[in-house]
Amino acid sequence: MRVQILTRPGAWPGLMAGLLMGMSLWAGGSVHAAELGVALGLREAEDLALRQDPLISALGEQVRSFQEQRIAADTLPDPQLKLGAMNVPVDSYRLDQEAMTQMQIGIRQMFPRGDTLEIRARRAGNMSGVAEARAENRRRMVLRSVREAWLEVYYWREAENIVRKTRGLFQQLLDITEGQYAAGRGKQQDYIQAQLEYGLLEDREERIRNRQERMRAQLARWIGSEHAARALSARLPAIPPSRNAGLQEVLTAHPLIRAAQQEVAVSNDGVDLAREAYSPGWMVDITYGSRDGLNPNGTARTDFVSAMVVLDVPLFTGNRQDRILNAREHERNAAEYRLADQRLSLKRMFERLEADRVSLDERIQYYQRELIPRSNENASAALSAYQSDEGDFLTLVRARIVEFETELKALRLKIDRAKVQAGLNYLLGEER
Repeated sequence: MRVQILTRPGAWPGLMAGLLMGMSLWAGGSVHAAELGVALGLREAEDLALRQDPLISALGEQVRSFQEQRIAADTLPDPQLKLGAMNVPVDSYRLDQEAMTQMQIGIRQMFPRGDTLEIRARRAGNMSGVAEARAENRRRMVLRSVREAWLEVYYWREAENIVRKTRGLFQQLLDITEGQYAAGRGKQQDYIQAQLEYGLLEDREERIRNRQERMRAQLARWIGSEHAARALSARLPAIPPSRNAGLQEVLTAHPLIRAAQQEVAVSNDGVDLAREAYSPGWMVDITYGSRDGLNPNGTARTDFVSAMVVLDVPLFTGNRQDRILNAREHERNAAEYRLADQRLSLKRMFERLEADRVSLDERIQYYQRELIPRSNENASAALSAYQSDEGDFLTLVRARIVEFETELKALRLKIDRAKVQAGLNYLLGEER
């Protein structure tokens, strides 16, 4: 919809000054009526994502599972109860006919090899540590991802607002040049140029709206479509600062490092278990035999008690114990290599984020100190020159476009800086 602006002689300078003032208010953002009371803030989005993420809950269940297994792994196998009859004569099946006949009851207890129980319990504890570290890493990753998605939606929302305001200003310029051209005081080229710039802004607004919807779809991945469709809060929130730590702590305390270290410990437990296979396992068997009937001299037959120890002797180890031990050692080596690779990956990530942080801080300061004021001054100078017939309309349009692009770039730098902070918090942790 176009708004026809009627001007009278002498009204042009005041009108253009009003347009310039409107352009200067872009950076402040706007609060939509729909946002009042229902705006989705970044902190709320974080809480929603953490509550709804199923993998965090799954890893928590794994932690509790391994804790239960740790207790069970350090417990002896269940004893075996024996009940039976020995040497029963088949001609009569009488229990008192033969002296060898007896009814037996016994118990058998197996004892695993060496320190197998202790190692298995330690291994389950280390596996619990792996799951716990992975749960913490998942929590950090969810926070980083939902922050990045929220910030992108915020950027494209604000970009759409800026383009819409700019298009409104160019609509006014288009109406002015149309009126001047119709009155014979303007140039046809100025009118065509204003139409072209207005059309380009319409196309850009549509592209920005499409990008915003795509970013909302990414945000919905973490908080659900219903919440992702809500209007965002008007202000750009500050990401909580990361803990005061450096690269060394990242390489020792990050959840991925802890998980990899625990996996190395699990592999060491596997090696220890393989070595215990060279020790003999043993079993105790105690049996009580009850006999009926009388001896030839008329006395009652005596009951029997038997006790045995059964040893499992590993003599032929070449194709079993030796091979298993070699396999477990290779697994440990692989886990150590994965730990080294994880350290290298996090080191590169930290160095990249630190470099981006320094660069973005410098660029943001440069934009605020130099480029934004200069773009405003350039637009004012172009307006003054056009009002005094010392400049052309194309120069004025270009000055407005530069001012508009500078505002967008400054906003992009702020969003990128917040995303870098989210990445540093993923590496270093934060106080919540």
